Amino acid sequence: MKRLLYLIAFWPTTLVHAQHCRIAGQIFFADEVDRTITLRTDSDDLVNFSYDNATKFLRRNSSANRIPPEELNNGDRLCVGTSEPVLVTVTPRTEINAEQKKELAAWQADSLYGLVSALDTKARRITLAVSTANKEISFSVDVSPNAAYWFFPPNAASLSDAVAGSLDRISSGDTLYVRGAKGTAGQSFVANLIVSGGVRSFAATIEPTDAVDDLLHVRLVPSGNMRTVHIAFGEFYAIGRAGGASTGKARRLYRMSVADLQRGDTVLILGIDQGDGSLHACALIAGFSPFGVLPPDPSQQMRWIFDNVALGYAYPATPSARSKP
Repeated sequence: MKRLLYLIAFWPTTLVHAQHCRIAGQIFFADEVDRTITLRTDSDDLVNFSYDNATKFLRRNSSANRIPPEELNNGDRLCVGTSEPVLVTVTPRTEINAEQKKELAAWQADSLYGLVSALDTKARRITLAVSTANKEISFSVDVSPNAAYWFFPPNAASLSDAVAGSLDRISSGDTLYVRGAKGTAGQSFVANLIVSGGVRSFAATIEPTDAVDDLLHVRLVPSGNMRTVHIAFGEFYAIGRAGGASTGKARRLYRMSVADLQRGDTVLILGIDQGDGSLHACALIAGFSPFGVLPPDPSQQMRWIFDNVALGYAYPATPSARSKP
């Protein structure tokens, strides 16, 4: 089996075959000769387990679909049971990606991006002209009293360039990205996050690419349009549990390598549309699933990203060389 790299994704172990998991995580490395698999667990630890001929690898939600261990792939989720002989439940990476795509499509539905055509700071209301499907739609955006504001200066290269903003810094003609909830009355929206400066979110799947310079090729969700992404190698992130906690909902961002991505992975890109099919990405974040990777964001402020983007540690080229500070 080839060396298996890693892409974080987590979900409660009680959902997997309704069995207790002695070890749960995604495949990080596998050694067919020693019959040993290394998992990165939900607490961001590397844990080994050994298997033998009696060990059963079964696809999730199927008691009969046995999977030979040599057919396991990068990013497959494993739940190693407590029984003897050992039962290992497998959720293929392809299934994870299918759910990630649904989740990030929903993320995009809670977002708007457009040009400020009118502004009433006293009423805390912005009129936003949003271009979609070759037409322009005007949205009335009510700004929540506790809304978060971020401003990106011209030529911003990463999320660490963002500075705190305020409503009084917004003016007609500005380009805004807002997150919140669409109202029931026509083109109305309640914004809990406002980002000025051209940075917005893109949900996308990774396409085949040659890692030359800083270019990636992606297909946008849900439009299917192709884009070339310009991104610095230090701006790739995966989501893990904060502080190595084995329980709880806190999350942090860990730096990852472009080599950890595969074709078809669904990711969140925060960046600027440069036109001509090109995106400048300030950050690419991987590791989404409907089982808890995406931290709860009831205020729709994306604060978990802005509070964590400077955290994390760099991944060296080989698993044996990786260590935490």
